[in-house]
Amino acid sequence: MLIDFKREMRVEDIVMKERVAVFLFGSATCGPCVSVKKKLQLYSKEHKDVPIYYVSTDKFQRMAAQMDIFSIPTILVYVEGKLLVRESQIFSLTEILEKVDQYL
Repeated sequence: MLIDFKREMRVEDIVMKERVAVFLFGSATCGPCVSVKKKLQLYSKEHKDVPIYYVSTDKFQRMAAQMDIFSIPTILVYVEGKLLVRESQIFSLTEILEKVDQYL
């Protein structure tokens, strides 16, 4: 499921609660971000057990900066509370999702 990140959410809480969690940091004005978001929406329909959070850098600039995210799109994948993948700008979403699938 693709979930829009909300102010009351905390990345730390989500990461500790979920076995696998995916975060996409992006903006509606970023073409590649929109494309990656659409692909993640399709993935989430087939993998309903994997929470995927879309974090708008327009709304959450401070949080992105605190997490050292200064370019978009950026994707973070956490497995069992540990950061497994951190990729920005140019990356293979297919390869990242294959890594996620290994932990399901």
